Amino acid sequence: MLGLCVAKDTLLRLVRATPEEPVGKIRVLGVDDFALRKDDSYATILVDLERRRPVDVLPGRDAEPLAAWLKGHPEVEIICRDRAGAYAEGARSGAPQTQQVADAWHLWHNLGEAVEKTVSAHHACVRTAFENTAPAAPPTSDDIWQTPPPPPAGMLDVCGRERRLVTRTTERYTAVRQLLDDGSTLENICRTLRLDRSTVRRFARATSIDELLVNATNRFTILDEYKPYLHQRWNEGCHNSAQLHHEIVALGFAGSIQTVQRYLRPFKAATATPPAHRPPP
Repeated sequence: MLGLCVAKDTLLRLVRATPEEPVGKIRVLGVDDFALRKDDSYATILVDLERRRPVDVLPGRDAEPLAAWLKGHPEVEIICRDRAGAYAEGARSGAPQTQQVADAWHLWHNLGEAVEKTVSAHHACVRTAFENTAPAAPPTSDDIWQTPPPPPAGMLDVCGRERRLVTRTTERYTAVRQLLDDGSTLENICRTLRLDRSTVRRFARATSIDELLVNATNRFTILDEYKPYLHQRWNEGCHNSAQLHHEIVALGFAGSIQTVQRYLRPFKAATATPPAHRPPP
């Protein structure tokens, strides 16, 4: 903004040359870890929560460095930390006089993970409750109301076949569970199945296959926003895929006509379509 030509390294040197403010007395200390290199090396950052500024960085995320630092700062009264056991032990041994509290972010994060895991374990029930919605009103016709074939379920593709992602997830879950039951370690399973450790750990920790199929069967598409409009126009008598594609393109749809044709294919033999299903949360 000042129109100066300067290299980023020059700016970094100037920032690093700025003298640091003295730490002073710290009453409320924040303790958390951060990644120097994700999944490889970590460090611990200490923050003066009242002044809202970092005061030190400790190697690793173990109890001993934190305990040693706290012994040199007996003025600390409150330690706000994440829920790691190492930090709890470091605080107890280095500053037994302090009050330890869990920070709000980690409490909400842990609660969110618990809720998500519970919902995922029962996702089949949630999907059924959202998809089994009756039509708002039958069409005005003397013909007997016939419910048309429903759109392909999350487990199936437009041709009625099981989706490849669902098949692959099921096969991997079965293989991982079998190897675990046989006594294999995560490292051996990674080598045997040629899978990343994080993938194997996710399959090993899953309480059921439904928990893993959430992402495989609950994917939103670019057509979802326009499905109610397609249902409405089909029930009004417009069964021309090209015309319907042209109309939703005018509404902002960026997909191809083939996407529309595949979605409408199950409705060809029906006189009317039911209202579009609400996507499960």
